Amino acid sequence: MSAELRYLRDRYAEEEVDAQSVPQYNGDEQWVLDPQYDYHDQTRVLWVSPAHVLADIAAKRAILAMHEQALTTDAYRKRLGAAPHTEIIVRVLLQPYAARADFDPRWKL
Repeated sequence: MSAELRYLRDRYAEEEVDAQSVPQYNGDEQWVLDPQYDYHDQTRVLWVSPAHVLADIAAKRAILAMHEQALTTDAYRKRLGAAPHTEIIVRVLLQPYAARADFDPRWKL
């Protein structure tokens, strides 16, 4: 697995944990903030529905799986060349993390 794919999978895992740990999240679009919880003491704040975040992560993981499948398909390489067209999609998916200290500057578009 490439460094780019590993990096994205790690970020998605972090985001998934964040979404699943929202207080009083009940697994659908309806969720309630806990008045006893100190939301200002968080390093990351989740401003959208956890269900939306989890669906977004699932979609991105599906894109990564399609990219990996394209990379391992010899017929794809023979027909379209050595670099699958999905590589640019992986690069685009990396861009929201460009401000992070652990982001490789070579991945920037």
